Amino acid sequence: MLAGADTTSCFEDLVEVDFIQGVMPEEKRFVELNGECSAVTGKWRRVSPRPGTKAIGHINEANDLLHSQYPAVTINNCGKGLVCALHISPLERYVTMAKSRLRDFMAAVIDEIFPDKLVKIKGTHLVDVVVREKNNRLNIHLINMGGKHDTSMLVYDEIVPLRDIEVNVRLQNEPETVMLLPGETRTNWPGETRLNWPGETRLNWSYGGGEMRVIIPRLDIHSVISIARGSI
Repeated sequence: MLAGADTTSCFEDLVEVDFIQGVMPEEKRFVELNGECSAVTGKWRRVSPRPGTKAIGHINEANDLLHSQYPAVTINNCGKGLVCALHISPLERYVTMAKSRLRDFMAAVIDEIFPDKLVKIKGTHLVDVVVREKNNRLNIHLINMGGKHDTSMLVYDEIVPLRDIEVNVRLQNEPETVMLLPGETRTNWPGETRLNWPGETRLNWSYGGGEMRVIIPRLDIHSVISIARGSI
């Protein structure tokens, strides 16, 4: 992925487009995709995709749904892989401002590059996923990323739990067991209910069409779905 006009200009020989002009100075433009616009301020470039190159979105001069002739992103085959070029970079705005349309735009670009993800999350946009393998188990780490990440906040007094998260995992065969780590048990004390986290809890899951589906009722900060493989 070449993130922005300056980066793309360093690898022009890998990008299957015709460059209409040089890099334009930093300006406010609107990235449009599927009838939704998001403002981006940055350097940009007018390009024309060559045959066989896929174009995603448009770079508009105004906040409207008219499609300009200049794509925001192009993707072309290159050797054994792909080259994805962002002809205006939304990444700085993506990091510093919580903008749902910009997030959805970047998600659509990533889906084009990696259409067959190992893990897909539904029900929230606030989960980071890290996949590891250990002792013939596939361990899917779920991290609650709720909080004000678009500010200079140094301390979080509270992280709001995420609930009813659907996790879909691409597997060749039905797993043997699926556990949640750490497991939750409830212990009644006089006058109160406390939560302890010793060990693991079996999860109810379903399998079909090469995917395992499981619902995580609550994610506080960090949990792990541990899958004992049949053959993954």
